[in-house]
Amino acid sequence: MRDLFSRHYLLFLPVFLGIFNVMTFTVFPLTGLLKIVVCLVCYMAVGTLYTAISNAYSALVNVIAKDSQVRMNYSSARSVGSSIISMILSAVAMPMILFFGKSDTANATGFFWTTVVCSIAMIPMLMLCGWKCKEIVEVKSYGHAVKQKQSIGESIKLLGQNKMLLIVVLTTFFGAMATMLRMSMLAYYIIYVVGSYTMVAPIMTIMTFMQLAGSMALPIGTKLFGKKMYMLYNNFAQIICMVLLFILPVSNTFILIGLSAVIGFTNASANITFGMMSDCIEYGDWKFKVRNEGLSVSTLMLAVSAATALTGSIGVLLLSATGYVANATQSVSTINGIDVLVNIIPAGLTLLSVIVLLFYKIDNKMMDTISNDLEARNKLAIKGDL
Repeated sequence: MRDLFSRHYLLFLPVFLGIFNVMTFTVFPLTGLLKIVVCLVCYMAVGTLYTAISNAYSALVNVIAKDSQVRMNYSSARSVGSSIISMILSAVAMPMILFFGKSDTANATGFFWTTVVCSIAMIPMLMLCGWKCKEIVEVKSYGHAVKQKQSIGESIKLLGQNKMLLIVVLTTFFGAMATMLRMSMLAYYIIYVVGSYTMVAPIMTIMTFMQLAGSMALPIGTKLFGKKMYMLYNNFAQIICMVLLFILPVSNTFILIGLSAVIGFTNASANITFGMMSDCIEYGDWKFKVRNEGLSVSTLMLAVSAATALTGSIGVLLLSATGYVANATQSVSTINGIDVLVNIIPAGLTLLSVIVLLFYKIDNKMMDTISNDLEARNKLAIKGDL
């Protein structure tokens, strides 16, 4: 993806994403190996197109606004919108599947028509975003000292030299692992450690609403404390809450709900990394005279994808290591193991994320310097003096 054409991805790719979305949930009259191949092709196409659109959508932040805090506010707004639509889909998806399937159980027909409706709603929204977004950041020619167009290899090399971006990517990786591991195992914790099936829905709901509240608070928190410090405060609060859940008796509903609410609120701090990424792109432009919006976003998203893939497999292995047996009464050692898996291990991963983040040096003062220097350099480029 070439950085300055992010919006064009949103103008054309959504149509193809919608088509392959529908094809993925289409029951073709095929059997055997051919059926498996068609399913894999459709699924991989959806994943590839989704990644391309998501990267372009994220990269737009750096070309529609110049101010660091404004970019953070845009990323926060996107997080709020994502949380709201996730809550809506959680509430309406299954009723839609049952309605279209004309059955009391989910079936292929229900999934197909639900996908059709969602794709029809998605395509014009993404295209509207691409059409209306106006890129305002212009990359100037800096003379013969630096080539303006870089090969992929050169771009990756420069990306590797951007230490601030690598720090953000690494802290995102550990933070995403912590959150995803905990959330994937949380139901087991509530059922077997807390000992209540009925508490699953309330705790999940409270955490979802508090994460939405946390997303809404990001613009205020990052403006008051700065991105790095506000993220550190959230991470430390999350670590403390997870350790307390491990130590304190979970039979106390007030403690369980209260600490879970705080964890839900602090989960939203993960979105600060997108604001940090925007600052790192400016830092790279300032230091190396090359902007890498697309590649920077792709690297950050790769960290999230890698964390998702690892926690998906490691979580199952760790759960098995506790001695967990499905649909059975769990032993005391298994219950303690699940408690460690849901609270202590994520707390440790979050601590690793904090340690990495301590080396991040970009703050508001540095961003003011970077912005002023880039503005002065652009003015010189316009005059032909650089």
